[in-house]
Amino acid sequence: MRSEQLEIFLHIVDSGSISAAAEQMGLTQSTVSSSLIAIEREVGCSLVVRSRGQRTPLVPTREGSYFYEYAQDVLRLWEKFRVRISEAPRRERPVRLISGQTPAVTLLAGMLKSLHRKNGTIETSLLVGHVSTEEEVHRAMEETPFDFAFVTIGVSDPELICEPILEDPMILICNRSLNVEDEITLEEFLKLPVVLREEKCAMMISLEAMLHQHGLSIKDIRPAMTVYGTSAVREAVKYGALCGFVPRTAYRANEDAPHIRIVRVKGLENRRTVYLLRRRGAVMTPQMQLFRRFVLSGDWRSEFAL
Repeated sequence: MRSEQLEIFLHIVDSGSISAAAEQMGLTQSTVSSSLIAIEREVGCSLVVRSRGQRTPLVPTREGSYFYEYAQDVLRLWEKFRVRISEAPRRERPVRLISGQTPAVTLLAGMLKSLHRKNGTIETSLLVGHVSTEEEVHRAMEETPFDFAFVTIGVSDPELICEPILEDPMILICNRSLNVEDEITLEEFLKLPVVLREEKCAMMISLEAMLHQHGLSIKDIRPAMTVYGTSAVREAVKYGALCGFVPRTAYRANEDAPHIRIVRVKGLENRRTVYLLRRRGAVMTPQMQLFRRFVLSGDWRSEFAL
């Protein structure tokens, strides 16, 4: 039974006729009459006394009087509910994030953990794994409805705004069984068995750029294996006599120290910055503004002992 039917019944009883109720509500007499019949059919009894005289007003039966009171109560509660809903603050959609795999694994997990602990009202949704290169992340920001992206290569697109949030250089981690010093030369590095990542990922782009400064390329190093993802590099180095590059935020001192050491390669420096990317001119919801302020504040860095 619909609320409109209850309103029709109340108008019939108050006005005493179907025609008057129809006029008051701006409905046809057939609509009002059909509604009354439908109500009586649903409740299983007559609700008004029908007489042959056209001028005789309709009056409720005993059951109709009961129904009239309940109908008033139901409509009163329904109106309260509508008012309450209209006054309630509307729930904003989650802040939509997109990221390549490396920032998601090494950075966002800890950042979002800190965010939800300090401000549980901000909801986020994160797309990870559907993009394998930073270029794809940039393209996704332009073509899909995401609010922010986390990237490690700055963009010059005038339609996008890139804000630096963290210096997260690539570091060389070595299995302790290799017995290398804390600092080695480039020539010594080229002799080590290196775990590589998949082509065109941010780590390989950074490594290629570092080697290029010395007139070298990926072909000049000694590859041991190729794996997918930063976590796979850590695991391969941890359990094999190997070395590999990972972001500084990926190194977990309490877990990795017994098996892995950080080694500096003289002359092989890498400045890797993580950026927060967003569309220029996009309307910022209150949740988006809170999220951006939290990220730029750096309050989450305690998760990484940076």
